[in-house]
Amino acid sequence: GIHLDFFRHLNYFREVAAGGKATPEHLAMMTDVIRRIRRTTEEQGLARKRPILLAVRVPDSVAYCRALGLDVEQWLKEGLVDMLVAGEFQLRPWRDSVELGHRYGVQVVAGLSEGRVRSQQGPFRRDGQESYRGRAAAAWAAGCDGLYIFNFYKAERPVLSEMQNPTLLSKLAQEAFVTVRPYGESSRWVAKGPSYATKPLL
Repeated sequence: GIHLDFFRHLNYFREVAAGGKATPEHLAMMTDVIRRIRRTTEEQGLARKRPILLAVRVPDSVAYCRALGLDVEQWLKEGLVDMLVAGEFQLRPWRDSVELGHRYGVQVVAGLSEGRVRSQQGPFRRDGQESYRGRAAAAWAAGCDGLYIFNFYKAERPVLSEMQNPTLLSKLAQEAFVTVRPYGESSRWVAKGPSYATKPLL
């Protein structure tokens, strides 16, 4: 398949980078890009007699995405994507993304980005194995279809295999954090980014 990582990075339109919001024209332009990519994957999939699936990694707030210029719900309505990777800032609970994707028959994968957390305090680490377990367990409990790990450079860590098994996770030590990453980062891409968050900020 093809994975379009819209988190690398979130600047798409000059007006948004200057502090504004995307216009209907911006949304239409980006949706047209996705349509053209989808059309190509369909043509090539038919030619080789095997489908080419399309995954997108986007912020987990429809409103935040629209402010950026990404009309994610329209993409889902049109059947343009097969998998939705949601998260990074985690502005909303996992169940919101699950409900959105499943409404349109699309798999929803929880994007875990603990590897991006640089500041750590005390004995509790947001990128520690207990934290990964806790976040993975919460994603499975919310109905997510899979997990996506970003910038995880230690493939030998046991937590990678542990996270695949919700039953095993329930028997292991976990840590939970009200806020995984600072919402302030969302303001780098959209003015007043934290205002799109529905999860509590600590």
